Amino acid sequence: MKARRKNSLNQDIRAGWRPIGAQRARKLRRRGEHVEWRPALHSLAWQPEGAPLPDGVVEVRPGEYEAECRGCHEYQPIVCDLSEIPAEDYEHWCGGSPMCCP
Repeated sequence: MKARRKNSLNQDIRAGWRPIGAQRARKLRRRGEHVEWRPALHSLAWQPEGAPLPDGVVEVRPGEYEAECRGCHEYQPIVCDLSEIPAEDYEHWCGGSPMCCP
C-alpha cells in the first residue's frame, strides 16, 4: 500500500489522504479526526494521524510547521496550509515560495 501511494500520480494520495464515503466521514468527525473535501480526489478525504510530512518539512509544535529555506538553509515557518504543499519536490523560500504565498 505504501509503495502504491508513493507512486500515485495524485498528489493528495501521495500526501497520505484517503478517500472516504459520507458515513465514514461522520464517524471520523465524531472521533475528532480531520476530514475535508479534496477536489483532486472528487471525494471527502481523511488523513490519518501520523501521516508522513512532505520532504523537508518538520513539525515544531502541534499544528505548526517549518521548512528549510533553499536560499539561506535556515528553517522558516510555513505560512500556508500544509495540505497545499506537495509531498515531494517542495522548495521553501524565506518569505514564501512559488507553491505558497506569504
